[in-house]
Amino acid sequence: MQWLDGATIPQKLAAVYHYLNNGEPIGSDMISKLLKHVYSEAKDDEIRALSQQFMQQLGVNGQNKLNMQQFVDAVQRSIPPNELEEILKFDIIPTHLLDEASTLPSLPSSSTNIRNVNDYGTNDRVSDEQLRQIANQVSRKNWTRLALTLGFLEYDIEAYKIRNNNDPSATMLELLHMWREQEGSLATKNRLKLYLEDSEFHELVPLLN
Repeated sequence: MQWLDGATIPQKLAAVYHYLNNGEPIGSDMISKLLKHVYSEAKDDEIRALSQQFMQQLGVNGQNKLNMQQFVDAVQRSIPPNELEEILKFDIIPTHLLDEASTLPSLPSSSTNIRNVNDYGTNDRVSDEQLRQIANQVSRKNWTRLALTLGFLEYDIEAYKIRNNNDPSATMLELLHMWREQEGSLATKNRLKLYLEDSEFHELVPLLN
């Protein structure tokens, strides 16, 4: 799955920003840590100089730090649109790993074992109204548990939060719709019940009866 296929460049950059420093403002110290991984042989003073130069190129001087909007704007100013689009066009999970994972057998008792789809029933697809009710209910609690159980990565979740203006109900609803679309005939009520139980939303299971 190529990450954030439907996201804009600013949305992708916002997700990168959150990943770099858990959503906290980015300063030269964070840039130094990143550069140290890239230039492992460089001396500390060289890394600091590179970090300061990088921050200056982004329009930040001294001890100031970049917030998310400044980071997004600065990167877009510094890198041509076509080049930036190519940079951000990559798979979160490398294709060869996805191919290898698809060949692995599922455990018979696993709730994600798609080979047991007949056990769940193929004619009880989840309705729009049921998805809406579930999204509304889980958004009041630790809703990301369900998103992770459905198979979404933290990067995806963060990006869709931004895309939905940090509205947990709208974000969860979009993720549920995406899950249903991706799973096709496997997106059954019984299967979603298992995901709700796995993410400790047992009280919501009756919504799918």
